[in-house]
Amino acid sequence: MKSREGYVQLATATIDILEPMGDETIVWFDFMNRKWSVKVHGDHQLTWGADIDIYLDPKKAHLFSKQSEVRL
Repeated sequence: MKSREGYVQLATATIDILEPMGDETIVWFDFMNRKWSVKVHGDHQLTWGADIDIYLDPKKAHLFSKQSEVRL
C-alpha cells in the first residue's frame, strides 16, 4: 500500500454514486463488503466508475473492540 505524509492508504475503490451538493460532493463506494460515503470539499474532477484511493489519517481514527465495544 502507498502512504502519503501522515496518511496510510487502505484500499483502492470504485466510485458507485456521486452526489454533487454545491461546494461539496458525496462519494459512495464499496469497502470491506459495506457501502461507504465520504464528503469531498471543493471542485474535483470525479467521475462515476473511476477508481479512487482510500486513505486514513491515523491521528483522527477511533478504533473499538468488536467484543467489548471499548475504545482501543
